[in-house]
Amino acid sequence: MKLLTKITLFVLSTLILLLSIFSYIVIKDEKETLSSLLTQQGELLAKTVSAASVEIMLVEDYPVLDSYLLNISTNYKSIDFIEIIKEEKVVSSIKNPDSNESNKVLEIFSSNITIDGDILGNVKLGLTTAENDKIINKRIEQFLISTLVISILLFIMLLYIIKHYLLTYIEKLKVHTKLIGEGKYHKTLDINTKDEFEELSHSINTMTKNIDESHSNLKRLNLIQEQQKIELIEANKSKDDFLANMSHELKTPLNSINVISSVMMKNKDSSLSDKQVQNLSIINHCGNDLLFLINDVLDLSKLEAGEITLDNTTFNLNKLMLDIKNMIKPQAKDKNIQFVFEYEENIQFIYSDKQRIKQIVKNLLSNSLKFVKEGTIELIIKDLDDKFSITVKDNGIGIEKKKLENIFDRFKQADTSTTRKYGGTGLGLAICKELSTLLNGSIDVQSEINVGTTFTLTLPKNSNKVDKTPQKTIEVENDLNSMIDNIQLSEKLDTNRESKEEAKEKIILLNNDPLSFMALVIELKKSYEIIQVSSIEALQEKIKTNTYSLIIIDISKLSQNDLDNSLNEMENKLILVSSEDDNIQENIKNISILEIRKPLIKEEFISSINSIKK
Repeated sequence: MKLLTKITLFVLSTLILLLSIFSYIVIKDEKETLSSLLTQQGELLAKTVSAASVEIMLVEDYPVLDSYLLNISTNYKSIDFIEIIKEEKVVSSIKNPDSNESNKVLEIFSSNITIDGDILGNVKLGLTTAENDKIINKRIEQFLISTLVISILLFIMLLYIIKHYLLTYIEKLKVHTKLIGEGKYHKTLDINTKDEFEELSHSINTMTKNIDESHSNLKRLNLIQEQQKIELIEANKSKDDFLANMSHELKTPLNSINVISSVMMKNKDSSLSDKQVQNLSIINHCGNDLLFLINDVLDLSKLEAGEITLDNTTFNLNKLMLDIKNMIKPQAKDKNIQFVFEYEENIQFIYSDKQRIKQIVKNLLSNSLKFVKEGTIELIIKDLDDKFSITVKDNGIGIEKKKLENIFDRFKQADTSTTRKYGGTGLGLAICKELSTLLNGSIDVQSEINVGTTFTLTLPKNSNKVDKTPQKTIEVENDLNSMIDNIQLSEKLDTNRESKEEAKEKIILLNNDPLSFMALVIELKKSYEIIQVSSIEALQEKIKTNTYSLIIIDISKLSQNDLDNSLNEMENKLILVSSEDDNIQENIKNISILEIRKPLIKEEFISSINSIKK
């Protein structure tokens, strides 16, 4: 009805305006006509009075003249006054007593009284416009009433026409479009008016048909997409399974390649030429690079599949950062790079995944070591109330600003030439980004070509989850020591039992992580006599009193000084077991015959030991 009101008001206003203009034109013409008639009447009366007054003027019978003028004014109500002037004196005059002096409007006419060309006097006649005004006002009133009546009639007629011939179809269109909005596309709009409404209905029906077809196609596409989604999920799972299986299948022979090449390149019996040793070194280096690549791809696959779960614990962030510092500083020194370490001491215990934080920071520092030739690398840890930030800053080659937005994408590096010159796959930063998100944190980068790069890792402290009970750590250590004692007691019993059997080769194991080695120890005992110790002092004591074919040391909790003091007794026997983030000095690498990284895989570990013994 809003549209109906607007249309009718507009049309009504237009009609009133048009009728008003028409009335104005008609009244104006009528007014001009009445004015013209009044002029003609005035001129005729002036001449008539002039002609009739000649004889009376000659005899100067002015009372008769007054009577004549009175008679004239009685017959013509429009006459306001008549004056006869002779020799500039009024000799006869008559006034209309009904004339309104306050707003009277007069038309003045005059005519000379002549005889044979001689002027006897002058007639002055005043006609009032009051009668004409009455006629005009009456006509205006009539036109106004007519205009109003006609407008009302037209309004009613237009209201009927619009309602029955316009709004009815608009309402049909409204109802139909509402059905379309509700998803009911099978309805047909039926309007037969032979005009634009019918054309519009045909267009809407065509549109509805197309929408119905599109909706049906969309449903089919959704079903196809849903099926494709299921297939993609299954394919992605198959991919993850494939990567996991291939990782295992590749790493097993790859570890053997690395172990054998590592042993052979030492050339203990001097049976290989320098060229052969160099080739073995290349094989060993490439094998290790391939192993790192496999691990990165596997990590990224697990992140995508959501299979990586956080091992959140309470730990001392300061100690973790010092461990990383001690690992990186010697590497920086070897490259003549200054390493700066800053730590806000008020950050102590936090609740998070220690190994994942270590993985991210190590990756960022490794990148800095890779891209800095000479200069400075900074590791800065700052307190941010309920969060903390770890900043790795260097003055290396830098990254172009336009390429920063893609730096965390998988397989993306700042430039393809970077890959050729410095190596790498572009997975490291992608893994860092995914891990920071998994830790409810963020990682940002700022860089400038030939100036340097700054990565900032921001993570929550989760202070409300930090375990502040010191006894808990003591209990864990006691449980661990008890487990070691039990294992050692079991070993003594096994030793007593095996002494009655044929002698087996002895392997001594410095084990700081009994849970990780338990399955390996059980498997090794099938072929070797395994002696386990839990400290460097116990190891040194065992080496002095016994002869062992192999010495396996888990260096995770040992200092460089502890190892240096025991090297002389370990030459050609030492196998190192370390975490990925442990720093192994060159003097220890040179004396070791094999390096094995955690996590330990039983089959690979046993295969490596057996390869050496062969």
